Amino acid sequence: MTSTDRTSETRIHDLVDVCLDGYKQCLLATEYLISKGSANPQVLRSLSEAADTGYYASRMFGRGSSHVQPVGRLCAVVFEECANHLARLDRDEPMLKVAYASCLRVTGTVSEFFTRHVEGREEEARDEASRESFPASDPPPPPTTL
Repeated sequence: MTSTDRTSETRIHDLVDVCLDGYKQCLLATEYLISKGSANPQVLRSLSEAADTGYYASRMFGRGSSHVQPVGRLCAVVFEECANHLARLDRDEPMLKVAYASCLRVTGTVSEFFTRHVEGREEEARDEASRESFPASDPPPPPTTL
């Protein structure tokens, strides 16, 4: 296993951890709002969708599904929407602050991972095209006559 493979594997594990934390924090915030009796149905729906998305995204990322990119985009969008809903609530509640921060963290981490992953592949393709066009290992032979 190369160092690039280990780095990529570590990033996937970090991504799974972040999504699972988002799942947990959204469930805890849902429970908190219900127990407090101030549950706005739209906020509860958003928290529930984010929790579900975080859970299933972490499973798909962990097993290396071929659908990680669309799932990653969906995950970032759903958690961003959840963060937007939480931002409108009482920001003095510690439980909601933690859930809000977790939603932002999931959105940022997932977006950054897939932006780098896609850009990295495009850069690798450009590098490969350059190597094929101008192979450094096969320089032209030196002139034999002056």
